[in-house]
Amino acid sequence: RAPQSDNHLVIDTAAGANFIGKQSAVNSAGTDSMLRQGVLLDLAGMPLRESAQINTNTAGTGSGYLVNSASLAVGDTTIPADTGTGTVLAGDIVTFAGDTNKYVVATALSGGSFTIAAPGLLAAPADNAAITVVVAAARNMCFNRSALVLAARAPARPVEGDAAQDVMVITDPRSGLALEFSLYTGYRKVRYEVALAWGVKNIKPEHTALLLG
Repeated sequence: RAPQSDNHLVIDTAAGANFIGKQSAVNSAGTDSMLRQGVLLDLAGMPLRESAQINTNTAGTGSGYLVNSASLAVGDTTIPADTGTGTVLAGDIVTFAGDTNKYVVATALSGGSFTIAAPGLLAAPADNAAITVVVAAARNMCFNRSALVLAARAPARPVEGDAAQDVMVITDPRSGLALEFSLYTGYRKVRYEVALAWGVKNIKPEHTALLLG
């Protein structure tokens, strides 16, 4: 079960523009943070963030597929399928007849089956239940902070040092990220570099969800 606190929602710029239109009226929003600073207000207990990196996927072409098993149970992740044509790709969203939930495909349809992401089926579909691939849509993401891990550090430098004349690490007060600032001099020029090395991982997929735009 996902935690009830520290959940966040990241939306694309189109959705952000819609929120701006609805939240910028001070008399109804109760604050001028949207009007003055462009800060999206929390919704349903979740801080809202906006990103231009939200993807709109290219959905698979799968059509006419049916569930090929009468023994699927809640929690199963491998879905046998038959009779259809086209592709069911990793990252697609699928639904099953008789089940209003939507499921993210983890591995593509191959050899008569595909897998869905954790926590698996929330309702057991009947044999020959129709499988529908949801059309392409923006993948706004909701997640608990503990589900994602960000590892970051200043990039490695030679033991002997490099040509930087000055180097300092400054912590961004909003994000908490420590960024390395370097100054390099040259003939009639000075170059400043902001650097960070990082990696990210979704370690708890069952505590993340997609909100289709």
